[in-house]
This record gives sequence, C-alpha cells and structure tokens, in this order.
Amino acid sequence: MDGVEREVCAVLVSPRFLEPEPLRVFALAVQHGFYEEAKICGGFTLRTPILQKEYKPELEYITAGTYHRLQNYHIQCGDAAHAIAQVQDLRWITSETWTWFECSSCRGSTLVIISGDRRKWAAKWWAEFMLEASKALKERPSGTTVGIDSDVVQLALEKASACQNTCRARVFREMRQFCAIFAAEVENATEAVCILAGRDSGLP
Repeated sequence: MDGVEREVCAVLVSPRFLEPEPLRVFALAVQHGFYEEAKICGGFTLRTPILQKEYKPELEYITAGTYHRLQNYHIQCGDAAHAIAQVQDLRWITSETWTWFECSSCRGSTLVIISGDRRKWAAKWWAEFMLEASKALKERPSGTTVGIDSDVVQLALEKASACQNTCRARVFREMRQFCAIFAAEVENATEAVCILAGRDSGLP
C-alpha cells in the first residue's frame, strides 16, 4: 500500500465518516480492496439493527455474497453478545459487592451465577436490566448498546433510583463502573467472531 492509499484508508475510517455511515464506508473499503479497514467498518455496523439498515448506493459496489456475509456476521455477533448477558452464566462478573447483590430492599427472585460459581440473589430492577440488555444486544451487538448513556441503562437507573435503601445511594457510580466492564465483555465476544470469510471478500 503506497502513501496515497494509506492516507485514503485513514480518512475512510476516521470517526467523521465511519461513525455516521459505517455501511457506506464498508462498501467503499471492500470495493477498493481495503480489507483491514472493511473489518473495522463491519464492527461499527453492529451498532444498528441489521433489519433497519437503509439502502445505500455504495452497496452496488459489493457482491451479494459479501453483503450476505456481513449480515451473517451481524447475526453471529448478536448470538455472542446475547450470551454475555444470560444470568445463568455471568462468570465474567468477579465482584459480589455490587449494590444489586447487596440491597435488601430490592432483592428479587433471580439467582445469578458469577465467577467462582458463586450464586447471588439479584435486585429485581437489575435482573430486568440484564434481560432487556440481552434483547438489545441480540439486535445491536456492540458495547455501545450497554454504555452508561444507552436507553436500556437509563431505564435501569430510573428504576433503581426509586429504591429507598442502598441502591439509590450507590447505583449511579456502580452502574457506570459495571457498564464499562459489561461493554468490554461484549466487545471481546464480538471480536472473536470472524467477519466475512469468503473468496470474493478477499479475507481469509
């Protein structure tokens, strides 16, 4: 890749183009053989539901096979991200001192399994949050889906703030910390999914 191509690639995957239009940039990257950049763009397309992606003229530049593989990648990432939020197996959670495990006022009937096969009763609002998060991640398998500013998290914070005990006092600080960990787990899960394996994609 010469200097001009490197400069073009850098511009293509810059936030001002990639964040608002990842599908368009993906198609352009594939068209011009910039496959590493196409992988980056593919990851950004996970931030929106696969069935709500609008038609883009740049899609005419790629094959139906490539677009099919992008859709399949989205589905596989959705499965991987969805699995992260299943309360039957939350072994990536290492702390048992989060407020939703300790608050006596909010304790519900949901038993979750965290690291070391420890079993903890979770607050009702938090169990509902994880359920909604799992649904959202199925459609939008991205760490941003469970970021602190996301709709699903804001709804959980609203419910938790109604608590008159420890949740109300601790939830905003602890959910910010937890969501950073949660989002990182989602990103790790989706990064393990191979994007666009296929002859015409140019990728291994």
